[in-house]
Amino acid sequence: MPTADQLSKSILELTHTLKEKASVDTLDEFLALQQQRDALVQTLELGEHEMVNPDQVRKDLQEAHRVNAELMSTFSAAQGKLLDEKSALNRGSKMREAYDQNR
Repeated sequence: MPTADQLSKSILELTHTLKEKASVDTLDEFLALQQQRDALVQTLELGEHEMVNPDQVRKDLQEAHRVNAELMSTFSAAQGKLLDEKSALNRGSKMREAYDQNR
């Protein structure tokens, strides 16, 4: 059984990998990594694990939380941009439709 130290280090590494790959990999690959990380988090939360260095575990998990927050912020900005683009496309379609009807 892995120690809490090993789990927290793996969670941090996967979170960094998620951030790096968010813009270059496919959604399926990203979601697979996210599921791996979530499984490690669940393992850490539900089990009794030996902890060699509690301070390092805390630091790793805080860093993973910070990196995840950055990732979520990036996603929120990208989602807003996509919604703006979709709105512009919808307006363009409606304007073309109105133009075609009034010819």
